[in-house]
Amino acid sequence: MGDILSTLSEADQAALHGIFYQRNTYQELASDLGIKAKSHAWRKVDSALANLKKALLADERFIEMMGEQYGI
Repeated sequence: MGDILSTLSEADQAALHGIFYQRNTYQELASDLGIKAKSHAWRKVDSALANLKKALLADERFIEMMGEQYGI
């Protein structure tokens, strides 16, 4: 599924990488991304997650994998 992540914009990838891989706080992420407030960083991550969800739900392999895993 890593190839799906690479379809996101660089900004979305950076936001998700900072929070989930580097385990940064929103304050640290804001600084890394050049954003003034941690609330803006939170919104950036929220938007990136929404874009990731959209990309995953559009991917047939992901849908098939989830169907097999949950008997759907």
